[in-house]
Amino acid sequence: MRLVVIFTAVVLTAGTLMAQSDMPPLLEAAHDGDVAGVRKALAGAADIEMADAQGWNALMMAADRGKLEAVKFLLENGAKINAQNTQGLTPLMCTAHGDHGDVAALLLEKGAKLDVGDEDKNTALMWAAREGAPAVAAALIAAKAPLNSRNKNGSTAIFWSSRMEDSQEKAIDVAKAIIAAGADVNLSTEDGETPLIRAIKNHSWRTVEGLVAAKAFIDAQDKEGESALSLAAANQDADLTKLLTEKGTRKPAAKPKLKGKK
Repeated sequence: MRLVVIFTAVVLTAGTLMAQSDMPPLLEAAHDGDVAGVRKALAGAADIEMADAQGWNALMMAADRGKLEAVKFLLENGAKINAQNTQGLTPLMCTAHGDHGDVAALLLEKGAKLDVGDEDKNTALMWAAREGAPAVAAALIAAKAPLNSRNKNGSTAIFWSSRMEDSQEKAIDVAKAIIAAGADVNLSTEDGETPLIRAIKNHSWRTVEGLVAAKAFIDAQDKEGESALSLAAANQDADLTKLLTEKGTRKPAAKPKLKGKK
């Protein structure tokens, strides 16, 4: 399924790319947040942009691990803030893995770009949604991250949030924040699937409630003809049907085309 492939292809962290014993001193020090080790490696003529086979450099590793002081030191010594690894991840995207909001805020303050996408056009906000990283999401939203950017599949950040189950508290917090910031909750994927349809399929009931309150269309259909209403009926879910029919918003009727003047 394409939706899964888009993210599973890039879910790698600095800790899984190689054994620490195989890392060059600079990368190992950055990974560990060892500022003295980073300083020593750079003094020994290590290239600050050196990277492993997957393109992870020192700044990405420090950002991924939430090593704020190491990130500061690397930036002060010229590390490229918007560098991308072989899968297109930037240091800013890397902060989502551990929800390192303080590191994300620093990177944004120093000029990290908000609209850069990875190899599948997933932005940092999409990564925060996918990873359930509310602190990072808050920093991105405060910095005016684009809310409605779409990846190759047409998915937005709120769509990715709608895939998370109710038990994933942090993911629900991200969904609430993105909705509150004014994201368009009716943008669909290339298959016509809306965040509301996806949330219902994933039993993300709190996100469903938030989307309905934000006026997600209950009758919008995907390419298979499914809608929030039809899913509720098919599942014989009386509570969901009641929520949708009593509080839901229907798509505006299409305006008739005006005939041209003769």
